[in-house]
Amino acid sequence: MANRKRFRKRLAEEGPLPVTVQGEWFPESCDPEGYDPAADPWHRGGDGALETEFRLFGAATRFGFNRLLEGNRPAEVAVRLQELFGLNSRYSDDAILKAKEIITSQKALVPLEIEDTQVKLGKTQRKLKANRKKERKLREHGAGEYADRMAFAIKGQEAREQKLQEKLTEYEAHRKHGTIPKVIFGGRKLWEDLAHGRASRKDWRSARRCRLYSRGDETKGGNPNLKISCEVGKFRLDVALSHLSVKTGRIVYLRQGKRLERDTMSRAPRIRGRLWVPMKYRQLLWNHLLSGLPYAVELIRGKDGRYRPHITLSLTGPRADPDLSRGVLGFDTNPNGLAVCNLDAQGNRVPFPADFTVPEPGNLGKFPGEHSFGVGRGVLWLKIPELAHAQEHRRDHLVGVLARVLVDAAKALGKPLAGESLAFRKDHDTNRVFNRMSSNFPYAKILEAVHRRCRKEGVALLPVNPAYTSCMGLWKYARREGLSVHQASAKVIGRRALGLPERFDSDLRRRLARLRDALVEAAEEAERQRRAPMEGTRPKLVGIAKRLRASLAEERLVRCNGYPRASGRQGRGQGRSRTSPRGALVELGRYRWARAVAVSGT
Repeated sequence: MANRKRFRKRLAEEGPLPVTVQGEWFPESCDPEGYDPAADPWHRGGDGALETEFRLFGAATRFGFNRLLEGNRPAEVAVRLQELFGLNSRYSDDAILKAKEIITSQKALVPLEIEDTQVKLGKTQRKLKANRKKERKLREHGAGEYADRMAFAIKGQEAREQKLQEKLTEYEAHRKHGTIPKVIFGGRKLWEDLAHGRASRKDWRSARRCRLYSRGDETKGGNPNLKISCEVGKFRLDVALSHLSVKTGRIVYLRQGKRLERDTMSRAPRIRGRLWVPMKYRQLLWNHLLSGLPYAVELIRGKDGRYRPHITLSLTGPRADPDLSRGVLGFDTNPNGLAVCNLDAQGNRVPFPADFTVPEPGNLGKFPGEHSFGVGRGVLWLKIPELAHAQEHRRDHLVGVLARVLVDAAKALGKPLAGESLAFRKDHDTNRVFNRMSSNFPYAKILEAVHRRCRKEGVALLPVNPAYTSCMGLWKYARREGLSVHQASAKVIGRRALGLPERFDSDLRRRLARLRDALVEAAEEAERQRRAPMEGTRPKLVGIAKRLRASLAEERLVRCNGYPRASGRQGRGQGRSRTSPRGALVELGRYRWARAVAVSGT
C-alpha cells in the first residue's frame, strides 16, 4: 500500500513529459545573403556570420555565469549581455538560463560528493588499518619479503587517504560558504590536454563555441530564434543571427504601471537549411508544429563540423494509475538483460494467455546465439551479454530494445510494471569487480527508458524496495518452482509491489535448520583441525555458522514480515544486519557450496 501511495504522489508531481529529438541540420550557407564581413562589428578572423553567433553566445554564457556568481541580478546581467555581445533579448535570457542551470547542478552535486568521499575515505581507512595489522604480524613471523610488499601497498593507501581528506575538506568548505567548485567551460580534460600540448588552441576554441540555445515561445510561433518549419513534407530550420540587427530607434512603453524605454532593432537575418529528423519522430514533430506549441532547440556543432540540433518537445501523455486487480508484471534488471515474471492479484505466478505473443527483437547480436530470448510458463527473459561492454550508441539502442519489449508486454497484458529502485554508491578503492560492474551497468538508463515509454504508452510503473529480493528469490522460489535466480527475484519484486510480505515458511526454515546444523558441525571440525574443509577460510566459516545460528534462534526476526532493523554489526557498507535472517541468507549466497544447497535442496 505504501508503494502505491508513493507512486500516486510521484505521478501528481510529474509535469509534461519532455521528449528530445536529435536530428541533423544542413545549412545552405554560413553567411546570409549580402553579408559583408567588413561591415560586421562583431566579426573576428575568418569566421562566418554563423560561427560568430556561436562565439558570441558562448562568451555571453561564460560572462553571465561569472556575474551570477558575483551576486548580480539576472535581469541586470541580461541587459549587459545585449550591450556587450550584440545578442537579442531572447538569446541573452537563454544564456543566463544556461548559466543558472550550471550553478544549480554544481550546488546539488556538492553534498553528493561529500557523502561519496566520506564513504571512500572510511573504506580506505579501514583497509589501511587492516593492512598495517597484517604487516605487523608478517614481521613478527619473519616474513620480511611479504611485509615489504605490504608496506609498499600501505604507502599508496596513505597517499590516497590524504588526497581524499583534502577533497573532503574542499567540498565541506564549499557547502559551508555556499560556493561551487571551479567550472571549466570546454572541459577539464581538454584543458589539461591543451596545457600539456596534446590539444591545439583551435580545438579549445571550438569546444567553447559549439552551442546555440533558444527556448520556445507559444505566442511567437513555437521558437522565434531557431524556428522549425515544414515545406512539402520536408523539415527546415532557420537560425536567427541577432548580432547583425541594427538599431532603428527607441520607443517608450508601459509595463505594470511603469514607464519604460527600449531600443527597437531591425529584423535579424536568418540562415536557412534542411533539417533531417529520424523517421519515428517525424509524425510527432509534425503534429507538434501544427498545434503551435513551443519547443526548445539546442544547436550543437561537432568536431567534424556537422550541426546536430536537439529539439525538446513537452508532451502531455496519459497518466496511468496502477490497477492491481489483474496482477502485476515484475521485472529484474541485470547487467546483461532482464527477467520478467507474470503474477496475479494474489502474488502467484500464472502462465501467459494463449494469444499472448511478444515478437523477438532484431539487431541484437552480431552472430546467431549471441543473445537469448524466450517465453516460459509465466516468465519472460531477454539476455544480451553485449549490454555490459557495448559502446555508448550501441548500448542506448539495446536499452531502448529492452524498454520496448518490457512495456509492450505489460500493455498487451493490461498490467502495471514493478521494478527495483536501485541506487549504486561509489565503491572505489575497495572492490574492483563491483566497480567495473556498476560503472558499466546502465541501470539508470534502463529505468529512465522504461519510465519514459510507460508514460508514452499509458502503462503504470511501480518502484519497490530492492532489499533482499535476489536472496529471497534464490532461497524461497528458485528450487521450488524451477526458476533462475533472476526470474525468482522478479517474482519477489512483483509480490512486493502488491504489498505481500515474504515470510520464512516452514520448508525454508527446515532447510536452513539442517544447513545450520551441518555448518556448525563443519565449523567445529575446522576449529579442531585448524583447517577449512569447504570454500572460504576457517574464520569466515566459523563466523557464518555463528550468525546463521543466532539468526534462526531469534523467533522475532524469523517471523517478521518487513525488514528487521540492524541489531549488531553492520554488513560491509550495505546497511544490512548480519544477525537478521535475510542478512544470513546474503552471507550464505556468497559461497558456491551454499548456493548449490539452496538450489538442489538440503
